[in-house]
Amino acid sequence: MPWTDDLTIGSNDEIWRRIAPSHVIRLPSGDYRPSSAAFRDSERAVSVHLAVLTTEADALDGYPEHSLAGLRVGAPRNLGYVINRDPTPIDPSHAVLLVPTEWSDGQEQRASRQLAIGCWWIRLRVPR
Repeated sequence: MPWTDDLTIGSNDEIWRRIAPSHVIRLPSGDYRPSSAAFRDSERAVSVHLAVLTTEADALDGYPEHSLAGLRVGAPRNLGYVINRDPTPIDPSHAVLLVPTEWSDGQEQRASRQLAIGCWWIRLRVPR
């Protein structure tokens, strides 16, 4: 069954993705951005937080070395992802970006790279 996009989440709504230190890359300019791997998941469901329902501190709780990147929902949606709420008892902000089932690995790789390039830092923790 195909996933259904949750249209109660607006395209201008902000989502946040925790970024592991190993997924923070330094560009030749000296700036940092997430690697495309930061926006991929083996189950093709990328965990995110609905920013309006959380705080930076809560999103990073328990992940002292991770960074936090932001995107507008319209960015992944325009690429073909769908977004679904997936709240947990301890995290009402949790949601997932779902990779279209018909995408090849190459399509997923290209889309995840576009997300990595298009996001911004909410909190950058430069890896050591």
